[in-house]
Amino acid sequence: MGPSKITLTSFLKQRGNIDTVLFFLFFRLLDLRCGKNFLNETELKTRSLSKLINKFKSEPVCKKYKINYEYLKDLINSIDTKNSSSEILNEILTIEDEQEVKTVFNRAEDIKYYTEKRGVDYRKIEEEAGKLVNFLRKESDNIEQIEIYNPFEYSGHFLVSASEKEDFLYAEIIDSSEYLRVLLKLLLSGRENYEIKIGNPVKKPQFIESKNILKKFDVIVSNLSFFDRLEFFVDTRKDTFKRFSNRLIPHRARPVSLYISHVIASMKEEGVSIIIVPQGFLSRGGRDIDFRKNLIEKNLIDSVFQPPTDWVKNTFAKFSILILRKKKRDSNILFVKLGENAQEIEPIYRKIMKNNLTNDFMALVKKDEIFDNFNLEPEYYVDQKETIRDIEQIRNDIEKTKSYLSKLDDEILKKIKKNF
Repeated sequence: MGPSKITLTSFLKQRGNIDTVLFFLFFRLLDLRCGKNFLNETELKTRSLSKLINKFKSEPVCKKYKINYEYLKDLINSIDTKNSSSEILNEILTIEDEQEVKTVFNRAEDIKYYTEKRGVDYRKIEEEAGKLVNFLRKESDNIEQIEIYNPFEYSGHFLVSASEKEDFLYAEIIDSSEYLRVLLKLLLSGRENYEIKIGNPVKKPQFIESKNILKKFDVIVSNLSFFDRLEFFVDTRKDTFKRFSNRLIPHRARPVSLYISHVIASMKEEGVSIIIVPQGFLSRGGRDIDFRKNLIEKNLIDSVFQPPTDWVKNTFAKFSILILRKKKRDSNILFVKLGENAQEIEPIYRKIMKNNLTNDFMALVKKDEIFDNFNLEPEYYVDQKETIRDIEQIRNDIEKTKSYLSKLDDEILKKIKKNF
């Protein structure tokens, strides 16, 4: 018998209970995987939540999941242990398999972050951008198992969309309250090779090889739209990892410039990065102009995709997908403006790379030809190409008309001469 949908849904609709639901849901998942019943009402009444966490921590089966139990203890303050927690726990304990856990988790996530809060829903664009890895990974020598990093994770959705179960996943979370959400997403998606750390990767990177050397990754995925308005100060001149010493960005740069600089510094030489950015970043003025100029001059931009607007919900803002490489075959930049009815991106990109697709909605531009404020918006180049094409068509039509009139004149002259 599954959980009482009516009762559990009523708890989920009270947003203050959702953290409690996710907390107990996580331990119910561990219970199911460990084959034990650590999580029960008696335990809740007789033990503190910290002791309950320690009990799971010592279980051998649970150790392989690389759970940071100290992070979980930090979340205890958000758990309501006095009011509805006992009732919620009783509902959670009726869950009999992982599919039910996933159903409740998806419902809780939807209510807390999208339906009720009306938060911007990036799931579709992250899913489609993640699928590009399926094509790009085949260019890697080790396509069976690659290291994928998201330095600005908040939900786990992008990492899951970009990975296979065998891949090694690395995530940094700025907001510690999202740790449980990311952890549940990875576990419920069958990802067990992962490492999650909390911190601001621009201020203090968590994944390092040594004191002043960053760990490098095969693929980096990141949704920087989510953090574009996050304000903090970083003195780029004092960065011990030398991410900002190559004049890629100016002092006191905008957040997105700082984030992308960290991404580039974390890429392997043969690596690739897939980044979702607010479309304004691709054309806005100020300090971003210099940053885009440097990206172009250093030949780091592989492609820019403009997806349909409905790939991001609950907002009127537009977003684009930026693909970066350190080593490119040429100095061209591919601009693609997807139609509003487009459903997928990976098949389109695959056909483009195989030169097997019409170029009505794409433009291949040499980096030396990009100069108008170093604008990187796809529609600027695709629409411009259409304008050039229209002009050429008009010229061709004029030449055809001239040729026709010339022949007509010749025929008229011949008739006149014949009559006279």
